[in-house]
Amino acid sequence: RLLLPALPALLLLLLLPLESPVAEGPDPNCLEACPVTTGVSLIVRRSSHTLSNNAGTKFADWVAYEVAPADIGRSQRRVWRADPQIPADQTLEPGDYKGAHKALKTDRGHQAPLASFTGAPDWETTNYLSNITPQKSALNQGPWKNLEDAVRSLAKSQAGRVHVLTGPLYEREMPPLPQ
Repeated sequence: RLLLPALPALLLLLLLPLESPVAEGPDPNCLEACPVTTGVSLIVRRSSHTLSNNAGTKFADWVAYEVAPADIGRSQRRVWRADPQIPADQTLEPGDYKGAHKALKTDRGHQAPLASFTGAPDWETTNYLSNITPQKSALNQGPWKNLEDAVRSLAKSQAGRVHVLTGPLYEREMPPLPQ
């Protein structure tokens, strides 16, 4: 069974370095260092975002990304795909979500939001299901969208680039996806 993230929590707008063990190698998506993951996880690095895929939950434990004004563009078409860098038994496929919106009132919520990368060359990677966490529709289309908009506004302001670290908050078991 999968666990339902009750709400994906924007954990930190990283303005100060984290005081935690660091993963190997510098990563431009993490302010100074990416979080260390434990258990069965796979770190996937892309130019737009870095994530730690949890093989048990099939969701990212965390996603780190940098919002730069030049990468913020216009809306693009969403085409959901399985992540080609993650083994099939450790991630979800588009068909796994069939009927989920109607049955569970959930959206496919981006961790690294598409709208923050539509001007970037690899914007399509934000639509890989490894970057998606089910979110209640009311949250995804309301407060979560407002928070993502605020981060983009901050990046467009004098602040410039903004580093973000986000991930799910698990509070209870998720009902099974319809498929």
